[in-house]
Amino acid sequence: MKLAQSNDVDAFVRRLVDIANQHAVDMKGMNEKAALKHVNAIIDAGQIVFGVYQDPLSATGVGYKVIKGARELGVVAVSHQAEQFAISAIPCVSAEQAMAAAALLGDGQRKSH
Repeated sequence: MKLAQSNDVDAFVRRLVDIANQHAVDMKGMNEKAALKHVNAIIDAGQIVFGVYQDPLSATGVGYKVIKGARELGVVAVSHQAEQFAISAIPCVSAEQAMAAAALLGDGQRKSH
């Protein structure tokens, strides 16, 4: 089993942060209802979606949780080819918010289109 190198992990985390930050900019000024609609659209569009939040205990200062796409993430772990999936990230204020988003909006909670 090949472990991901630190540079690969750092680049992946930076990519997630960049995506989540762009979504935060997009949602700036939205009311709660509009922001939730936007988050739903992000989750609908992505095959793998992460909740990203600040985590001072993490080596990168960033924590992330899978909201949608656990099965697909398993495929990536085996194939080492994430490019085959649409990956996105939403900004969260905490790990708890990311876990709540996963429980309410993630795998098994949404109807397939």
